[in-house]
Amino acid sequence: MAEIRQTERAAKVLRDTMKCCKEYRHEFVMPEHLLLVLLDDFNFSKALEMFYPVEDLGERLEEQLEAIETVPEDKEYEPEASAQMGQLIEIACHQVINSSAQAMDTPHLVMGMLQLNESWACFLLKDALGDKEGNFMSQFISFCDYDDHLEEETG
Repeated sequence: MAEIRQTERAAKVLRDTMKCCKEYRHEFVMPEHLLLVLLDDFNFSKALEMFYPVEDLGERLEEQLEAIETVPEDKEYEPEASAQMGQLIEIACHQVINSSAQAMDTPHLVMGMLQLNESWACFLLKDALGDKEGNFMSQFISFCDYDDHLEEETG
């Protein structure tokens, strides 16, 4: 597979996802870490607010993350991507390849998450959105596009 570039926005979210995993001292970076980080993303949270309270989803997600076994404090480690996180990234890459996108962006990551039916992140996000996944994604993409347009105009 050709190398897929990432937007600055996606790269920041993925870096923050790794930090989130380390803060919880989890062995594997999971879609649940990504979803928690996305709740702090302006565009994602603005779109989600239209369908579900961001704080409520955050509480449900933190409950799931706190139930996961942690790496002992005295042990040095570097988290690895979980199998589900690998699948999410693979799906996001295919989204980029099959579209006219120049680089992977946060909406591609969210689309990948929404296709992981065995993931708590997918379950919680779909539960929050009800049957409005398409409407949510449309809003989220619009907010990201608007952000990009503003950035181009202001430099």
